[in-house]
Amino acid sequence: MDEHPECPTPESGAAAPFKTYSLAEVAALVLPEMASGERWLAERLRSGKVRGYKIGRAWRMTHEDIEDLITRHRNSPQPAEPERYPGGLTRRGWLYRQRYGAAGNPNIQGPRRAAPAAPPPKVEPLPSLYTPMCAEPKEIVETMPPLTETQQQLLQRVEREGTVVLNGRFRKSVEALVRRGLVGHEAAYVLSDSEKSPAYIYRFTVHRNETD
Repeated sequence: MDEHPECPTPESGAAAPFKTYSLAEVAALVLPEMASGERWLAERLRSGKVRGYKIGRAWRMTHEDIEDLITRHRNSPQPAEPERYPGGLTRRGWLYRQRYGAAGNPNIQGPRRAAPAAPPPKVEPLPSLYTPMCAEPKEIVETMPPLTETQQQLLQRVEREGTVVLNGRFRKSVEALVRRGLVGHEAAYVLSDSEKSPAYIYRFTVHRNETD
């Protein structure tokens, strides 16, 4: 008889024992802080949201089923933001690139185009009711009050520049100088230069009175 008999060894190729877990064991492993962990697991097993198998009235889960449970409920953290964004991108552009890649959002078909500018509203001219003024007789001019400061400044400007173009806000000053025979003028009813609210306005061209 041998003094040192060989120790028995497991048969070659023997399968490892197959481990399964009850819902109580799974809840203790992955849901230790949930008071109703077993019921939470049972509801999701019945609805097919969690993998497992049922024998009789008891649910059991394998190690792979537990890993799948954890994978299904694992969040996807946002990538860490670099101190400097590559390629001169802004933070928004960098996050957009992280989400959609260099090709951009596939749901956007082609570059966005600005909406065509709306044409300006059509303005129909109203009939001009303005009657050009004429110089009054000398006896009437003598009864007129003195020129205001605004009228004097306008007269000085006309004498200095020769011809001045004014809008309708200066109508009374222009008429006061015309009635006294100090300047001549022409009036036109034209479309304003405003793009937001075009409208027809009076425009006066005032010049020296050549008859003096």
